[in-house]
Amino acid sequence: MIFVNDDLEEITEKKYKSSLSSSEYRISYDLDTLTLNVRVQRIKEDKLSSDEYISIKNSLEKASGTKIQAGNTIVVDYFPGIDRCNTASIPKDPQILYFKEKYATEVSSLKKVNQFFVYKELEGTQAYGKKIIWTADENQIIEKAFFKLPYPCGSYVIIYSDGRYYSYKGEYNANDIIARLKNETSGNRR
Repeated sequence: MIFVNDDLEEITEKKYKSSLSSSEYRISYDLDTLTLNVRVQRIKEDKLSSDEYISIKNSLEKASGTKIQAGNTIVVDYFPGIDRCNTASIPKDPQILYFKEKYATEVSSLKKVNQFFVYKELEGTQAYGKKIIWTADENQIIEKAFFKLPYPCGSYVIIYSDGRYYSYKGEYNANDIIARLKNETSGNRR
């Protein structure tokens, strides 16, 4: 049994079990020979190097066939694969219905935003409907940069043109993405 933070740095069992803030949670993965206990910091804000930014931008453009204009914000909704809350067996979940019917359209109506629905495993993406076009995470570039573990229910990252990013690991509300984007474009950073 080992204990790590979500950057996969080892921490003590005491730190792992200490009180959680409202933006943290714990998750465990049973592997072949050990149990990996992870203390997850749900939100991470940081800045990519220009090389990292260019690599991610180029990878998304190549995988999707979509050109990202200079100055545009990139939104990546990341699907790690089937888990307890994103299976095809729950097509009436309000969040999945929102994804199917409105979310991508609302984001695409915002100026200077490119959105990508990126998957690690394609199976299970069909639950989100035919309007959403999924793109493979080529060379695991999104996974390696932001989502080293399969956080439950999917995750997202917003990457600004200057390399700043805001990532959210685990179950999320798509309305929060739209609110954050609207705030950013109006000059009111959160």
